Amino acid sequence: MAGFPLGLPWRNRPRPCLRSLAFPVPSTITDRTAISLAQNVSKVSPHRSRCIRFFPNPRQLATPKVQEVQTASVSFRPQDGFERGTRCEKNCSSPASSCWPFPPCLYVSGFSQTKPPSASTAPDKFFDSKGTRIRFVEQGSGEPIILIHDYTSSIERSWTNTGVLQNLAKDHRVIALDLRGHGKSDKPTTRGSYGIELSQDVVRLMDHLAIPRAHIVGHAFGGTVNAKLLTIAADRYKTAILTASAGSRTWTALNEKAAEDEAVELTQGVPFRTVILRIAPSDRPKPTEETIREQSRVMVSVNDPVALAALVRSRRELVVTNAQMAAVRVPTLAIVGGVDAALSGVNELKTIMPTLNLVVIQDAVHSADDPRSVQRRPEFVNAIRDFIGNHRMSTGP
Repeated sequence: MAGFPLGLPWRNRPRPCLRSLAFPVPSTITDRTAISLAQNVSKVSPHRSRCIRFFPNPRQLATPKVQEVQTASVSFRPQDGFERGTRCEKNCSSPASSCWPFPPCLYVSGFSQTKPPSASTAPDKFFDSKGTRIRFVEQGSGEPIILIHDYTSSIERSWTNTGVLQNLAKDHRVIALDLRGHGKSDKPTTRGSYGIELSQDVVRLMDHLAIPRAHIVGHAFGGTVNAKLLTIAADRYKTAILTASAGSRTWTALNEKAAEDEAVELTQGVPFRTVILRIAPSDRPKPTEETIREQSRVMVSVNDPVALAALVRSRRELVVTNAQMAAVRVPTLAIVGGVDAALSGVNELKTIMPTLNLVVIQDAVHSADDPRSVQRRPEFVNAIRDFIGNHRMSTGP
């Protein structure tokens, strides 16, 4: 914290600005990350928070501008691309070099208490999956691990920005793919291009790389894809790891209507409203309308809503039954954050699969962009490593 000018009487001393506050800031700053940091800061120091100014390394910037976002008592408004000296509010206008505003500003500098993950150097590769071009990367050597990312995500957002891929690649052959409809993979717009094809893409990738069996990790929607594959191609697994997911185990007329409503929302309403509300941490207030619209804008900028509407309409094909999951004999691990909305479903899955290994990471949340993301916690990758290590001998080649 900046010090007070000692020559001034207390009543005349300008209030200092909290110049920096250390948070586990990811290697890529996105709008949603910034919003999450603002929410955390408002909890830490609500009486001091009038405006938040971000000063990350320019290489961290993922988007140049963010609209004003109100989060509790915090007004987060880095209008000029997070550049030093940005004017935040009328009475928070001093640049960082002379930080004596009244009322006080709260500056958040984009550094981390832990060393940020080094970027993956794995080059993009592509293969043809029954007519759909799928992007993947591979890095490291050893037993193969396949990583399946979340809905609306990508290799970078789920696995490299969080450091998971780089960590596991130290002593494993790690393969991560962009699901069809995501990232740099093809984005077909017909319902029939998704559904079970999402799981079959993993099998085809393994065939393409001549990998008979692997440890397969799926996060959130990637866990839904993983659970389906586990029930139709168990012979391709060494172990199965579901993170922030219990698979999709229920489908009724209400689920069908909800899927159709979400698909329509993607092309006619505020895209991704449903998913933003669905993954909101359970220990925070629900996102405001303004926050939902801002997050929606960011998600639209990196996704194809028409393609994802087709995917949403196909989700019924990925449903598994409780009986199918109970019959699984592949060693299976579930990892979930303690304040992730998926926790209740994962706990229920544990009752269906008594042999399921379950790790709950306290205070961890769902989204990879959030500083509290379960994927960013060291316990996450450690749990994967321990589980794979414990089953290396039992699963064989």
